[in-house]
Amino acid sequence: MKLQEDERILVISGPNAGGKTVCMKTVGLLQLMLQAGFLVTVDGNSRFGIFKNVLVDIGDSQSLEFELSTYSSRLKHMKVFLEKSSADSLFSH
Repeated sequence: MKLQEDERILVISGPNAGGKTVCMKTVGLLQLMLQAGFLVTVDGNSRFGIFKNVLVDIGDSQSLEFELSTYSSRLKHMKVFLEKSSADSLFSH
């Protein structure tokens, strides 16, 4: 699969405790608030899309009982997200 010229993706990277998770949670919350009809405090030139699916993996789903580490749990969720997502989806973990 190759990212086409008309497709977009945003990658946020940085050091541990650098605010990546807080940033993504804030973006997701603002998106859900907007789609629910709330006014959101953003710059007047800001633009939002409307997403049919908003998929979020929050928390720690590790399981000693099923020998599932945090990382493998995240991978399982990402697999589900990729299966359920489309061009009009927003997902984060």
